[in-house]
Amino acid sequence: MEPTTQTENHDSPRVEGSGALNAIFDAIVALLIAVPGLGAASAGVAVYRSADAATAEEIVAELEVTATTMTDAELVDAIHSLMVWGGLGLAVTGAVLVVAGIAFAAYSRRVRRRLEGTGLVIDDRIVLAVVGAVVSAVTSFVPFSPLVGGGVAGYVRRGSSGDALRIGALAGIALAAPYALLLVFLAGGAFAANAVTLGLLIVAMLAISSAITVVLSAIGGYAGSAIADR
Repeated sequence: MEPTTQTENHDSPRVEGSGALNAIFDAIVALLIAVPGLGAASAGVAVYRSADAATAEEIVAELEVTATTMTDAELVDAIHSLMVWGGLGLAVTGAVLVVAGIAFAAYSRRVRRRLEGTGLVIDDRIVLAVVGAVVSAVTSFVPFSPLVGGGVAGYVRRGSSGDALRIGALAGIALAAPYALLLVFLAGGAFAANAVTLGLLIVAMLAISSAITVVLSAIGGYAGSAIADR
């Protein structure tokens, strides 16, 4: 009988870590979502409360802002509207992040309970997408950080190249969503003040930045999966 040799199979089940470490990891991820959200919500409330015409006039005067297509009164109205809508946007975005952090902790705990005793690594798309987004946010000081977050999600998920691209893209969407929500409010403030050009610029910024984030994260997911399968 010929001796058999063991070959590495990347599709074989991977061993999950200890329950205590997993719980700590999930708690850290949840806190990294909820704590900044709480800060954003507090800042948003402060901005909203301080938003008035007098403050907008002071900003225009101190910064010596000039506009060729708007009168001083229109510029003051635009800044006031941006403060109101921006404050609301920060508050809403922060509240959403707090809820998302709590929801992530509950969801990941439920997923891990389902896998308890199987020894399998968690590869749930939602969990990995959120983890990838958090990694991208934490490494935002690194150029093209969505590549890093998408790469982490793709590395853990593995699977086919299409699946890796999808999990990376989902991580990018999760990362871009809070910023997109805030920009939607800012665009609303610009349009409410009849600053159409500014509103369109914000919308363009939203579309371009979101697209770049999702594409980079998807590429990272593909690269992470490719590295894991080597």
